[in-house]
Amino acid sequence: MTKHSLMKILMTINDPRAQDDRLKHKLEDVLAIVFFGLMSACEDWEEIRDFAQERQDWLHTFLELPNGIPSADTLARVVGLVSFVEIEKCVRSWVSAWSPGQSEKRDIISLDGKTLSGSRIIKGDSRSALIMVSAILTESGICLASEHARMNKKEETERNIFSRLIESLNLKGAIVTMDANGATHKIASQIEAKGADWLLALKKNQKGLFSVAQHGFAKEAKPPEQFIIEEQSHGRREKRTYTMKPVSEADTPDWHKGYEAHVPRWTKLRHFIRVACERTVVENAIEKTQTCERYFFTSLDCDVKEAARVIRSHWSIENKLNWTLDVAFREDHWRARARQEAENLAAMRRLALNMLKVEKTFKGGVRRKMKKCAMNPSYLVQVFTASSPH
Repeated sequence: MTKHSLMKILMTINDPRAQDDRLKHKLEDVLAIVFFGLMSACEDWEEIRDFAQERQDWLHTFLELPNGIPSADTLARVVGLVSFVEIEKCVRSWVSAWSPGQSEKRDIISLDGKTLSGSRIIKGDSRSALIMVSAILTESGICLASEHARMNKKEETERNIFSRLIESLNLKGAIVTMDANGATHKIASQIEAKGADWLLALKKNQKGLFSVAQHGFAKEAKPPEQFIIEEQSHGRREKRTYTMKPVSEADTPDWHKGYEAHVPRWTKLRHFIRVACERTVVENAIEKTQTCERYFFTSLDCDVKEAARVIRSHWSIENKLNWTLDVAFREDHWRARARQEAENLAAMRRLALNMLKVEKTFKGGVRRKMKKCAMNPSYLVQVFTASSPH
């Protein structure tokens, strides 16, 4: 196996142990072993060490390994010492060279946060767990970049993480979607300044604007645009009715006070969207129906069908990233609390997931691909070759 693009990227990471004359293991060897282990369904440091021991002869064909395979403690310690900025730079270097191909539609980039349960540094304090906010290209599910923080720091908020991530991304021409945690007029303005449009979930944390939207749909001056999707699977029926209302119609005498107080701050707000959801399931031969309403708002100048497509795309971040990290990589079960171990592992998992998704010759899910990597070194090489940017 030749040294392809990923290995070259790993070799550019600064080694924090550079001044230590007692070094036994090269940084790129350690990081490569961890990547291989993550991609081969290893779920803790001991399993990565075991995997490397079993594949030692194979690893020697392209890694130097001057003192053999590092211990599990050494793997954890070295990964924890590396700067997260360096690891994230590695992820972004791979992504920047990866080409998804041409698409006729605008890119939809979804941002969402995920708490890593196993990363709590204070027992019993869930706010001390690491939060990773990631951006994915919804069509391919590729993770473009991530930022992190722990909420037990007084000055830190999830909105700050969203803001830092947005600032670091090239968003020109894209549509950015976020849940209500990132729905602030400052973040919306930041997205606009990047040359992108936004579609955000609207909940009661934006109480005034939420009230304006609710009032607007209750006071129908004329029939609004609607688009209906009906689906049936796994023993349930779902009906979603998307209704869109131009924000200009909100400026009426009935809600002038609410409009003036809350709408002008959102300088490019164009539409409110309501999604009425109706789910019917059969339990003990009895049909039960549940209903709910969700609200969104957007800077997009589009019809209701396009708005529905963008909303559905945003929900995909749960399946294509967060759920896969939990189910395939067992992210929440990994106990990583020392130094920058948790955040670096999280970034490395996201890059490993990208590589597994890009490999298309084996028609299996992510978890099956990971097990195939563990069983077949040739396939592990194939994953790296297929995912090497061109």
